[in-house]
Amino acid sequence: MFFAMLLVGYTSNAQVCGEVFMDSGGTESGYSSSESSSTTITPENSGDVVTLVFTYVDIEANTYGGGCYDYLTIYDGPDNTYPILAETLCGEVSGDGGDPGDGYRIDLGDTFTSTDASGALTIEFTSDSSVQGTGWEANIICGPPPTCTAPTIDSSIAVEDSCTPEGTGTYNVEIVVSDAGDAGSVFDDGTNTYPVVVGTVIAGPYASGEEVTITLDVLDGEICDSPVGTFEFTCPLPAPANDECSGAIALTINSDLECTSTTSGTIEAATPSGVDETACYGTENDDVWFSFVATESMHQIELLNVVGSYTDLYHSVWSGSCGELTNLTCSDSDTSTVTGLTVGETYLLRINSYGSSNYVTTFDICLSTLPAPVANDECVDAIELTVSDDTCNNVISGTTENAYASIEDTCSAINKDVWYSFTPSETNIFNIDVTETFDSSFSSTYLSVYEGACGALTQVGSSCYSSSFSGELTASTTYYVNVRSSSSSAYVNFDLCVIPAPAPPANNDCSGAQAVTQETEIADVDGATAVSGTIESAVASGVAAEACGSYTGTANDDVWYSFVALTEDVNIDYDLTFDGVAILYTGTCDELTYVACSDNFGLTEEINATGLTVGETYYTRIFQYGTDSTSGLTFDLKIWSPSEDALSLNDFESETAFTYYPNPVKNTLTLNAQNTIEQVAMYNMLGQEVLRTMPNAVASDLDMSNLQTGTYFVKVTIANVTETIRVIKQ
Repeated sequence: MFFAMLLVGYTSNAQVCGEVFMDSGGTESGYSSSESSSTTITPENSGDVVTLVFTYVDIEANTYGGGCYDYLTIYDGPDNTYPILAETLCGEVSGDGGDPGDGYRIDLGDTFTSTDASGALTIEFTSDSSVQGTGWEANIICGPPPTCTAPTIDSSIAVEDSCTPEGTGTYNVEIVVSDAGDAGSVFDDGTNTYPVVVGTVIAGPYASGEEVTITLDVLDGEICDSPVGTFEFTCPLPAPANDECSGAIALTINSDLECTSTTSGTIEAATPSGVDETACYGTENDDVWFSFVATESMHQIELLNVVGSYTDLYHSVWSGSCGELTNLTCSDSDTSTVTGLTVGETYLLRINSYGSSNYVTTFDICLSTLPAPVANDECVDAIELTVSDDTCNNVISGTTENAYASIEDTCSAINKDVWYSFTPSETNIFNIDVTETFDSSFSSTYLSVYEGACGALTQVGSSCYSSSFSGELTASTTYYVNVRSSSSSAYVNFDLCVIPAPAPPANNDCSGAQAVTQETEIADVDGATAVSGTIESAVASGVAAEACGSYTGTANDDVWYSFVALTEDVNIDYDLTFDGVAILYTGTCDELTYVACSDNFGLTEEINATGLTVGETYYTRIFQYGTDSTSGLTFDLKIWSPSEDALSLNDFESETAFTYYPNPVKNTLTLNAQNTIEQVAMYNMLGQEVLRTMPNAVASDLDMSNLQTGTYFVKVTIANVTETIRVIKQ
């Protein structure tokens, strides 16, 4: 009952004069989550007023953005329709010290006195659903209204008293008073007191960095006492010696990647140097400078042991001299590689925080010499490939170890890559495949093909995230093959092979469509007879791709089938090893009319056609949604009509109420259904099974955190019905 009361709120009048007003947990525990309470305290004697003096405060504050997560509001009267004395009050002075900032803070000794004719105070409390503090305690004092007249304090501020160039010294607190109030009142810092007089009262001096709390002590008693404030002042530290470009500290270059020699640095007290602050991201309000003389054409820069109030550092490399600098690189990562250096030339390294505040952050710099690059690190040094037969007899092995990013690789500006060239002797469709044989870390291996000359390359095809290429290449034309790992640090070993594609399938065009006999009175799709097919080496038939739902595939590798409708309702099912699109037409090959399509983003495509004309010939085609290689891509086709009691796969969602999210997914894919999820199988773009589970539950979480970035197909079986969905892994 108590818990329910907290959730809906409650009103209490149990607090009386002379007792202690405290949170719902009392002295034994803290307050609860999701509280909403209201307490009214009324004096026992007519003419008296209620005063609260806080002696303990631990109410959750928002110390990041200021303000309160849990808070008190005090009204000057017997309910919350009366004026607000103070609102959104919290603080953790009795807890871990969390400070909500000025305007929200309750300090020990803070007093609140009713000025209403009733003499009453009403206090409301609200807490959120997460973190709670241990609460508060306040003495309830009742008596005649105070007769003391408090002084009028116009301002109070900490100001420098004496600071040294080294950042040490003292400060004072200046309190400006325009009305002294009752004679004899003093300002008290806990050690010394200072009489209140009209004018500026100087309290101090205090040591630089010391925090001091000053209160106003009024002679008539604690009911009139009030806080002046908590103050702190720190003498400014001197800027680092390398605050400006002209004071750059020289770095030592290590002869290898072992950081035997490092140089320490700090951005504490650094000021903006004003050098081209738009060249890189981040905010260069606290930049410091270093220099180095290049011993090789490229070097690696590492920021190590980054420690402090803010650790997101940014660094950039510049050529030229101070006042005439040219930016070469920018890096938010703590590790970067700068290339194209001239041996013997001096370069400048600038380091700053990404943020715009002033931070106390230290770091070490390691400047390293990279291993010599692999022989085919650049396009101009591409290794020539020799065409293989279908056994890959002329496979070539390679590695991206000691390879560096190429500016000519339009797919990536940072990843490790190498180059190969291939000049076909005849015009043909060629399949180029890369197979990863070793991975130094979690990395994928991709290839892309270019034509033209090094320095002026144009990509052939549009895929940047595939391990294969299939396309027509022209005789006597030199093509460049770029192989890269999906990392700037991890490397891969691989095998690379170029194979002439087999002749296109006989049913590559509508005119060569393979005739299939429709089966009737089939119980379900498993009972239908499969016709095997492939799109390997298929090229575009010339029939444009139709939009299917919200997407339009490429139709550059379609194959065709025909059938004579034996019933008005016909099911056309493709069981695929690739992401396909299926289309159904009526008419003739010279004049086709679209009927229906299927693009389920997965390894199964089905068209449930209705209203067909019995005896008429229909055409169906299948093609790959994207432009990846067709090598080894096969499927099974079933054309059938069900018996009257068969369950159509169109009923999948209505029968199972199936949902899945998120898509794209970073780590976990969640499946939900009203019926039991019997089996889940996941496949990559190559048709390889990467995950299988049998949840036997209505919900299942699939851990995809260890899978590579790309497209996956998930077959979900619910109530003996299987559907395939397409999921993108980020």
